[in-house]
Amino acid sequence: MLTKFRNPFITFLEKNDGRLTSQYVVTFCACICQFSSGLSYSWIIPSLNKVMSDEYPFKMSPDEASYLAIMNQIGYVVGAVMSAHLMDILGRKWTLVWTSLPMVASFLMISLCDYSNILLYVARVLGGIGEACATGIVGIYIAEIASPAHRGMLVNSINIAYIISAILICLYGYYLSLQAAALVSLAFPILFLLTFTSMPESPYYLLMKKDTEGARRSLRLLRRKEDIELEAISLQADVDRQMSERGGYRELFTIPANRRAICLMLCVKFLHLGTGFNAIGAYVQVLLEQERISAVWGMFVIGVLSAVVYISGNFLLDKLGRKKLAVISSTTTTICLLGISAFFLLRDSFRLDLSNLAWLLFVLVVCYYICFSGMSTVINVFATELFSNSVKAEGTALNMVIHGLGTMATTKYYQFAGDHIALFVPFLTFGLITLFGVFFFIFVMPETKGKTLEAIQVELKNKK
Repeated sequence: MLTKFRNPFITFLEKNDGRLTSQYVVTFCACICQFSSGLSYSWIIPSLNKVMSDEYPFKMSPDEASYLAIMNQIGYVVGAVMSAHLMDILGRKWTLVWTSLPMVASFLMISLCDYSNILLYVARVLGGIGEACATGIVGIYIAEIASPAHRGMLVNSINIAYIISAILICLYGYYLSLQAAALVSLAFPILFLLTFTSMPESPYYLLMKKDTEGARRSLRLLRRKEDIELEAISLQADVDRQMSERGGYRELFTIPANRRAICLMLCVKFLHLGTGFNAIGAYVQVLLEQERISAVWGMFVIGVLSAVVYISGNFLLDKLGRKKLAVISSTTTTICLLGISAFFLLRDSFRLDLSNLAWLLFVLVVCYYICFSGMSTVINVFATELFSNSVKAEGTALNMVIHGLGTMATTKYYQFAGDHIALFVPFLTFGLITLFGVFFFIFVMPETKGKTLEAIQVELKNKK
């Protein structure tokens, strides 16, 4: 007689030992989505030189390739708006499941790109839709399922998954063809589909939909204990208060707490984009090869050291606090950017022979990535903590639309300024913007270390 099949994931999560194991497992499965997003976004790093070489049947000019580098951001803007509304209709969990589908389609199209270069552009747009959904919702989902004391560490695991994906695709993307690398990447969104459907929904979302019993069941799975009544009652009160406020784009600017949150988000996003990370990331392999530095091993070193910083950031976030870590990392990022700018200024404008100092440029680039990793750790966690549930979807959408448009602008600016003015100019611009960020983090950014999401909302509401 056949016994009734029972999902092994659910059986594992239902244990009542009070440990953090369930939160770790759920976070890991959610991070597969972010990992897939990182593969999609970072695909351009090892591929940009290939599409501009004779290896690709439809060889592209540098200008055509620059549009390929930013094409995913068109999809990112579309995906930002879509995911922000879907997350409150389908839920955090099922919107993330849907997210994997455009990434699957994207990698399949790239595997067929020898038939037409149009497939590459379409694939980048579809990949951008998936990237936006993952970037916008994975952090929110993890922040809502995590206990306050461990929220910073768990949310930062998104960054770790992202950087590891960049390391891997830079390695196998360098050695494999465009088609083979796409097929390897395809395995990860499929793996996410197979695992994440068994994970619990966010208890915050379930309470928003008045599914009290579902929220309690989700909390029992996540906390691995039966006695969750006090937390359930507290969450219910938090959600009721936040949902009592009208939600919508208008309320982002008319309610004082939301207005403060949106102002903080806009400033932080401007600083994030202003470091030039997305632009430099797209062209870093091209930059290294121009300086006769091994691109694949250079990216490997950068990726490994950045991953170490992100992992360390898990502990530093809740030890030093968001504010102190942001000040330290933005200061050192500024020094690195200005140092790189000075190198290109002396070499290209003053015609100094710096061929024997190529190692110094590599060290500065590596240090830039390391220092930015600390800054990114803070920004990504901080962004998930700002908005109340009533406007979280709208706030997230606006954040991501700005990110997509800003990434297009900074990436194109880097290519145009580097090709038509001088290469030191974009690095100088990014360095000055990041210097402004140091003062913002010191004097304006609030500390959110160890606070519940509701406590952060109360602070924003009461701040004069």
